[in-house]
Amino acid sequence: MQLIISKQIDMKKKISVLTLYVIVFMVIAQNKPSELLYKALPFSDYKILRDSCTQLDVVFLSSASGSLSVDGRSVSLFSSFVDSKAIAKKSNSSKDGFIMWQKNGREFVTGDIYFLSDSSGYLHFKKDGKDFYNLLTTQGATFLKSQKK
Repeated sequence: MQLIISKQIDMKKKISVLTLYVIVFMVIAQNKPSELLYKALPFSDYKILRDSCTQLDVVFLSSASGSLSVDGRSVSLFSSFVDSKAIAKKSNSSKDGFIMWQKNGREFVTGDIYFLSDSSGYLHFKKDGKDFYNLLTTQGATFLKSQKK
């Protein structure tokens, strides 16, 4: 009788340990970071955009808006408005503008501008046949939105 009780206790311990392993595995699997749906520009391209481009042009698409051209050292300052982070969600609205960076007179990258609010937005780049989505910093979105009006 005592042997049967001892085997039952051992079996209960094994089941408890197995159950614990399954629970831990499920928690880890749920918290595993999934692949991002949207990707930001590769860092090497982002660094060129931020540090090496010599001119940029912005064209806003609404009827009351115009354009903006930046060259020289101001390009680096303006480029700091682009965050290195990817977006989490796209806007369903139409694009608000178009932006193009040049490096030594040649087009480096172009993007579409989307505003989510007066202080947030993102850029949709198409480079080498791939789509990339970078957030605008709060300062960048605020500045661009103010230029659109």
